Amino acid sequence: MMCSVRTVSAAMFAFALVTLSACQRAPEPPAPSSPAPSNTAAPAPATPAAPSPSAAAPDASQAAAPADPSIVPSSAPSTAPAVDFPVPRTVAIGKGAEVSFTIAEVAIEPRNAESMRLVLLVRMQNKQRQAADFADENFRLVTHDSVIAANGGLGETVGAGNESGLERVQFLVPLSSVPRALQIEFGGEATELPLTWKR
Repeated sequence: MMCSVRTVSAAMFAFALVTLSACQRAPEPPAPSSPAPSNTAAPAPATPAAPSPSAAAPDASQAAAPADPSIVPSSAPSTAPAVDFPVPRTVAIGKGAEVSFTIAEVAIEPRNAESMRLVLLVRMQNKQRQAADFADENFRLVTHDSVIAANGGLGETVGAGNESGLERVQFLVPLSSVPRALQIEFGGEATELPLTWKR
């Protein structure tokens, strides 16, 4: 009986040692890992890179300079004169006053910085029995110190018997000149019509 009790006690002691050893060897359960945060927000759009100042701004040395309105081109006079010459104006000349010239219009046309054109619209009427020349040689512009011949290339003929012709008579006038009269010549006779040149 005593032997049986010892055997049971030894068996229980061995079981207790085994159980204690198993408890000491059992690994600790791993700590629960925190769930990964959900990312439901949409990704932010990429911001374009701002251009560098050197690329955005044009080179000042290559930019075109604005036109200066105070600069007057050399191809045109800064101030054009005006002419005071009442029209229409008729002059009868030649033997028996059978030829007449009527100045219908007077105009100034800018040309360049040195000169301009004085343009007359002239009608010649011929009552003679023969044709008459209607040309630059019939006209002169008298200034205070010189005489300027017409130079528009006029060279026409007006028939006899009350025929007439209407043509342009042109003078190339230097800006330094001051015309004072229009001279009309025909058949060896000449007459002057005063005019006023205004600056």
